[in-house]
Amino acid sequence: ALYEHPDPRRGEHKDWGTLIFDYGRNEVRNFLVANALYWFEEFHVDGYRMDATAYMNPGSHAASGWALMQRLNNEKYNRWADKITIAENLPNNEWVSKPAAEGGAGFDSQYHMLFRDAVRNAIFTAAFGDPDMNSVRSGLLGSGQYINFVKALNYVQLHDEAWPSSGGQRLVKTIDGSYPSNDEWAKGRSKLAE
Repeated sequence: ALYEHPDPRRGEHKDWGTLIFDYGRNEVRNFLVANALYWFEEFHVDGYRMDATAYMNPGSHAASGWALMQRLNNEKYNRWADKITIAENLPNNEWVSKPAAEGGAGFDSQYHMLFRDAVRNAIFTAAFGDPDMNSVRSGLLGSGQYINFVKALNYVQLHDEAWPSSGGQRLVKTIDGSYPSNDEWAKGRSKLAE
């Protein structure tokens, strides 16, 4: 509770039912940055993914959450040329992976939700009666503002899509709803997507 936002009405994370960090407090920012740098220094990790960055800068946290991301990425950038940071920022926002010097958050890359949607839609369309490989090809090649953005981490499924409590499930189970979801066509189409 020491690091959480003091006003539960402004600091509650409605999707998870918890309070969020009070990014406006210097102690909180120092703790979070020191923790990330500790992983780089002590454990020599090559990089990390920051979860739910879109929730770090809403409303009253807009300036402080954004400043924290910029500070973290600037410190990483100034100390290590070989380390990366990836933002889980859904939906996509090109400012998240623009350099902090240009006003961006400074992440090296971000998850690319539009790529995921295009490929999943093509695979589902093929699985349910229209096996048009051109639609799969179009999904893989991409189109639109963010699909061709070089700082995008393309993916097809993550833990967020597969959580049963959020109504999600793995591709193979969506394609083949029967237990134990081991239809060869469903497995093949899932492998194609991945």
